[in-house]
Amino acid sequence: KEDSMSIARLKDGMLNRARPQTGIITEAERLENLRRAKADAERKEAVEATKEMLSQHYEKAAKFDKEFMETQHEFGKMRQGNADLNTNTLTEMDLLNPSTMPEDAMQVNEPSIFNGKLKSYQRKGLNWLANLYEQGINGILADEMGLGKTIQSI
Repeated sequence: KEDSMSIARLKDGMLNRARPQTGIITEAERLENLRRAKADAERKEAVEATKEMLSQHYEKAAKFDKEFMETQHEFGKMRQGNADLNTNTLTEMDLLNPSTMPEDAMQVNEPSIFNGKLKSYQRKGLNWLANLYEQGINGILADEMGLGKTIQSI
């Protein structure tokens, strides 16, 4: 009967709660404390790494925003100073339409391990994605099925 009571108390967790506080910890408790300390240290390290990455991203985005605002300001000056300015000049590079990207925009070469040849529209999409990436902007390739979005992304 005493054994069955001990088992019942163990199941209820009473045995651990009733143990007197002697200041001595068991090996299992020591290992659990070490595991928790390691997990806490890893969590803190991950948080710090994430903060650093976010800080770098915000700095890059702020730099891009500043350059964009300066460009817009210059376009505004050009527009005011030149009544004959063609409106096509203002839309010279439309990020929503890769075919309007200037020729001097960053061009990405096909990787040497790629056994194939990208079609012109695939190369435009690839360069469009590369330019967006360089500027810290997200983009999605979306067109009909079977036109090579996967190979452009890879």
